[in-house]
Amino acid sequence: MPKEFPVSPAPNKWGQFGFFTTGLLMVALVGISDFLTGHEIPFSVFYLLPVLWTAWFCSTNAGLFTAFVSVCVAHYSNLLLREHFSSGLIIYLNDATYLIFYAVTVWMAGRLKNALAQARSLARIDFMTGLLSPKAVYDVIQAEIMRLRRYQQPFTTIYIDVDNLKHVNDRFGHKAGDEVLKAITQVIREKLRLTDTFGRIGGDEFFILLPETNAAQATLIAKRLLNLIAEKSGTYHNITASMGVITCIVAPASPDHLIQLADKQLNLAKQDGKNRIHFAVLATLPA
Repeated sequence: MPKEFPVSPAPNKWGQFGFFTTGLLMVALVGISDFLTGHEIPFSVFYLLPVLWTAWFCSTNAGLFTAFVSVCVAHYSNLLLREHFSSGLIIYLNDATYLIFYAVTVWMAGRLKNALAQARSLARIDFMTGLLSPKAVYDVIQAEIMRLRRYQQPFTTIYIDVDNLKHVNDRFGHKAGDEVLKAITQVIREKLRLTDTFGRIGGDEFFILLPETNAAQATLIAKRLLNLIAEKSGTYHNITASMGVITCIVAPASPDHLIQLADKQLNLAKQDGKNRIHFAVLATLPA
């Protein structure tokens, strides 16, 4: 299976505590301002800021708790101001109204936050194959480059292009071509480690990142994948694949640089007659 990555780094418990504490301090500040301005300026709407703050950066429960604290602070401020109502129940009715309003706002903020997180997650996944998207692959490469610079552990990338997929699309339709891509995806994914990254970066192009994998190991893996695809090719219209393999001993300048190097090896493999592998080792960076 492809490696899964969080959409965005979740704050740890100390980070959430900081956000929550800040929210409560904001409630206190609004409450003091509410008291100092007296009856003339209604301050209930300003309590929304700390409520939304804790709901967004902490959790829905934290937002609801902040909403309750806000209503209590506003209630106490009204008591200190000795604000008079025609009935003693009116102040509690107002409190209940604002609490419901804050709670609905927290719920809506939670729905929006979840929708945005889901959208970011979907942007990292290729819809058809379930593999990582080009942007997600780029991010993984960048992280692996940084890891190589720090720990000097080699890694290998395999750039795969499906040979003659256009012929399948032209003869049998794009639905058949999509089934070919899904079949190849499944064949490859079953042979990868949990630590490997498998993504789709183009119509019929795939990218595999193998951490802590040297050239000898990469050669065995690439040949095994190529042979496996060839063995299964009869199932999906005699399709084969070409591969460009780069083993990085030193870190490439950027993900774009690495992809360009892998693409060059892939083109050499296709020029040799397809269903081929071309290997290269990045041991020094060009001047």
